[in-house]
Amino acid sequence: MANEIGIVRQQMVAQFGGGAQFDAAMLPDELFTEQARRRVKLGLIVAELIKAAQIRLDEERTRARIAEIAAGYEQPDEVVRYYLSNEDALNGVQGSVMEDQVVDHILAKARVTDETLSYTAALQPDSAPEDAQAD
Repeated sequence: MANEIGIVRQQMVAQFGGGAQFDAAMLPDELFTEQARRRVKLGLIVAELIKAAQIRLDEERTRARIAEIAAGYEQPDEVVRYYLSNEDALNGVQGSVMEDQVVDHILAKARVTDETLSYTAALQPDSAPEDAQAD
């Protein structure tokens, strides 16, 4: 959990333009605990879904994603070689592709039901069960 808090903290600092002069460690863990907890839970759920559905990384889709990224550069072949030779860069692309595969799997299993609502009813917030908000 501490690792995830650190990741969320660093993302927040990067998002809001904290430069080298800003010490992210000054921000208390409590600011990031809830978001980190949600990310850990989501990661566990996604990992279990991948396992249960036996989703395997689509290497062809990974290569296509790398080619898509590289296409925007002057020397796309060098960019492709970089991604294929840099484990961290390759892992990032593979993670993104796997996320897409999980979403595709969920969408393939989803059942959509159309519901007609008035404009006013559509603007009303859904009421969530109280115990669901406790997590």
